[in-house]
Amino acid sequence: MTSFRMKLLKPGCSPAVRLPVSSLPSGSKWSPVDGTWVTIYGSRHGYVGAHPVRAFLHYANVVGGSIMNLGQATMVIVAMALLGFLALSANSSVMESTDISDSSEFGVTSVSLATSLIQEAMAKDFDQTVSTSGNVSDSTTFTPAASLGRDGVEKYRDPVHDFNDFDDFNNLFLVFTSPLDPSPEAGADSTLIVPGIRARYIVHTKVEYVLGDNLNAAWASPTWNKRIIVSVTRPVSKDTIRVPAVMSYWN
Repeated sequence: MTSFRMKLLKPGCSPAVRLPVSSLPSGSKWSPVDGTWVTIYGSRHGYVGAHPVRAFLHYANVVGGSIMNLGQATMVIVAMALLGFLALSANSSVMESTDISDSSEFGVTSVSLATSLIQEAMAKDFDQTVSTSGNVSDSTTFTPAASLGRDGVEKYRDPVHDFNDFDDFNNLFLVFTSPLDPSPEAGADSTLIVPGIRARYIVHTKVEYVLGDNLNAAWASPTWNKRIIVSVTRPVSKDTIRVPAVMSYWN
């Protein structure tokens, strides 16, 4: 009788030893050797191996008293490797698609929040001087550049002391958040709940004077133009979106 043998790990370590005896070829038997290895004897396909994974594949595929040959086992291993590669590729594609969707949502929401805040600021008077004195013909009477910001007890969207001019929005710190995360942000001037958004958005503003022929650089003295820059970010993102806008006074 032509015999084959395959060395496997001792019974407590190898998955192959959990196979029922009935699944082995006729005439096979277990024979422990020095308490460490188990030698299995059969009647077909002489084979000697010591790799536990190959041994498991060899004996786990016993069908009708025959065992997979080396070529078949290799094909199974290649198929499993290919399946793993395809699964990894699919998972990477899903993650990439999720990242793109998240970035798009962040961009659209940030621009919407910034634009809304700019429109709110644009609806106010150009300067406190305009609010109190009406028509202004001399730009030097506007609020000094170093003093741009809210006056006295003014607070953002306060029922009594709301902002009344454009530069009150200088150094404003707002938080727009989901109804699922309504907790106030430490140091924020206001935390606003916005239905429909799925993250917390941090908004900072800066208001400064600029010249009509150079809107990209701040000017240290009053002019007829003020620029606001709204910066929006998220705690979970390193990206920041900045939206600028200029308000001019015409007398």
